[in-house]
Amino acid sequence: MLKENYVLSFVIEEISKGTDKKVIEDWLKLDKKTLDILAEYAETGEELGSKLTKQDILTAYKSGLTYPEIGEIKGVTRVAIRLMIHGMTKKKLEAIKEENMAKRNAMKAFILHRRVWIAVQLLGFEEACKQSGYSEAFFKKRYRELDKQVRKQYTS
Repeated sequence: MLKENYVLSFVIEEISKGTDKKVIEDWLKLDKKTLDILAEYAETGEELGSKLTKQDILTAYKSGLTYPEIGEIKGVTRVAIRLMIHGMTKKKLEAIKEENMAKRNAMKAFILHRRVWIAVQLLGFEEACKQSGYSEAFFKKRYRELDKQVRKQYTS
């Protein structure tokens, strides 16, 4: 259900659908600068290259993007991005990596929940479960969690 570079793919998909940037920012808990970078890449479809400064790269990484996602946006390899980030952070690298992983896991959970929810609404539970490739127990757990969140949202 999730592709490689799933955050980048998700943002591009949502922007092409016409979803408001503020909504995407709220969903994924992205900072404005990172979302602007993602939106510009999504709208132009071209690598940003030198438009992306080292500080922009570090901000994007702290927001939860991975080396390959940032590399795709800038037009360089993931190794080049990793070396840039390691060169800029040095002593704070472990703290930044932990921050990245926490935000990344939250984004992954949101995107997965959203895809499960939409698939169930369109295809029905059984068919969505089969097409997802996940075990029925995992799929059912994700769906229940999402169902609780949606119900709580509409009752509060």
